[in-house]
Amino acid sequence: MTQEYYHKQQLQEPIIAAPTIFPLSYLNKAVISLDYIQIGNVVDEENDKLLIIDRNYRNKFSIPSCKVISVDKIDANSLIVDLEYQEAGRYRIVE
Repeated sequence: MTQEYYHKQQLQEPIIAAPTIFPLSYLNKAVISLDYIQIGNVVDEENDKLLIIDRNYRNKFSIPSCKVISVDKIDANSLIVDLEYQEAGRYRIVE
């Protein structure tokens, strides 16, 4: 009976633990829209939001971090966000 139990354990697939996911820091990364236009650079992260500044026009944006869909494969210092360039205006911070 013990041998059958041991044999069943060997046939079962091993339990694989899920990898631990560490929070990623997006600081100083360029933010690229779906249409591949640079929105700006991440200068701060807080409360699941990214503060982005467009250095050319001095515009500030506060985009939810859930909008980040991937890291650019060509340039690992760029983030691709789930919005087009003209949609970024909805997230603009008016001072």
